[in-house]
Amino acid sequence: MALAGDEIALRLKTEAETGRLAADLSIALPRSVVIALWGELGAGKSALARAFIRHRCDDRGLEVPSPTFTLSAMYECAEPIAHFDLYRLASADELEEIGIGEAMETGSVLIEWPELAEPLLTGECVHVRLDIVDQQERTATIRSSAANLAAISHALEVRRFVERHWAEDFERRPFAGDASTRRYERVTVAGESRLLMDMPAPDQQSGISEQVKSYRGTAQLADGVEAFLAIGELLAKRGFRVPEIFAAEPDAGLVLLEHLGEDGIIDPRGRPLPGRYVAAAALLGDLHASPWPRETRTDRGIVHKLPTYDAAAMMIEVGLLTEWYVSDLTGRPCTPSQQDRFTDIWRELISLVQQSPRTLVLRDFHSPNILWQAMADGRDRLGLIDFQDALLGPAAYDLASLGQDARVTVGVRLEAKIIETYVDKRRDADDGFDEAALRRDYAILAAQRATKILGGFVRLHLRDGKPEYRRHLRRMRTYLSRSLEHPVLDRYRQWCADVIKLQ
Repeated sequence: MALAGDEIALRLKTEAETGRLAADLSIALPRSVVIALWGELGAGKSALARAFIRHRCDDRGLEVPSPTFTLSAMYECAEPIAHFDLYRLASADELEEIGIGEAMETGSVLIEWPELAEPLLTGECVHVRLDIVDQQERTATIRSSAANLAAISHALEVRRFVERHWAEDFERRPFAGDASTRRYERVTVAGESRLLMDMPAPDQQSGISEQVKSYRGTAQLADGVEAFLAIGELLAKRGFRVPEIFAAEPDAGLVLLEHLGEDGIIDPRGRPLPGRYVAAAALLGDLHASPWPRETRTDRGIVHKLPTYDAAAMMIEVGLLTEWYVSDLTGRPCTPSQQDRFTDIWRELISLVQQSPRTLVLRDFHSPNILWQAMADGRDRLGLIDFQDALLGPAAYDLASLGQDARVTVGVRLEAKIIETYVDKRRDADDGFDEAALRRDYAILAAQRATKILGGFVRLHLRDGKPEYRRHLRRMRTYLSRSLEHPVLDRYRQWCADVIKLQ
């Protein structure tokens, strides 16, 4: 691969390599994109388009005929995809008749012989030129915007990483991630799947503002894969089930890891499986029963110092509610008086939980990050993932993450059973365990987490273009109301009633 200025140049030795390039483009490019395919007859334009469409539709056997005679073909995948062949078109006047402009507005478009459509090809268009070297080999030259070229270049580097550490011929598919900047892929060879974690440091990511970097720093969020590798090894050595690491290149932010499956602690309809939630609470009790080191050195030589879940981190998190949620809900920002009350209330509440003993807090100990291992026993029944943001803080935070799962509706009875199971585990390990303090901290930190998430999910919609997170807001309001029943939250309950009409 050569990246020179505003283009990427590649040599494709076989048609299979053309198919791999199509998969890489599918992974790298926006869900709605225009790709212009240039090159003489037999250069491989249709082969690349066919592979791209099959990858986007996640259907290897999808019938994708060349539209040479029909001029266009439409595919309804996750987003509409239109495939045009303009070879037989006599004039640009016919472009509107075949619907190319409308297709560009509604989904992805691939255009073979795009000369007549050049006036429609904006700077975000991806131009791929294929040239014949010999019967098998082709060259590919890709031109587009700097952002698209950077994304394509990165996707190609990810492929090289997997080739170096596993196999050359593999399938790659996007894998559902989370609300963070991390990205995941499922890579498969001969039926065996592994996960690819792609987590470059913020200074290696384009479009990360100084404000975002500042928030991440204050909130003590991990900046690279070193934290994931270090905490994963620490957990494994303590007997907790985490993914095996097959390969890692920390400087590039890439890790190839074991895929623990997709069987979690909820049923296919998204409802909690009570026995599994209770098992997770017991596991959490075990995790918190012994002290954890402030600093750890891994077998890979990584030295990682666990940050502290301090007052500054908690305060900047709850601030998301007044920064994003209040104005979205009411149509206006908090008044100075409302903001001052809010800040004063949370400073007092956070000062209480900061007095509690500190333990390892995984931070997102909830359904997306707990995987059920049906063939295992004991602790190994529950696989843990996405723990890179772990830090030292009050134990009740992780318990609240589970008992008031942001992605799943946990009923009052199940929540009570989760807390009871955890308390029993802690009592078994420590006769002096303070249950009353734990329950007070649970109420405060459940409210803190709900407050943070209400603001954070609105931010994900308005700032990051992820409206799907809004569907969880009603659940989080219910959780917050539940937590506010504890007397320690009387002042915050009144603030919520006054400002966001939460009784």
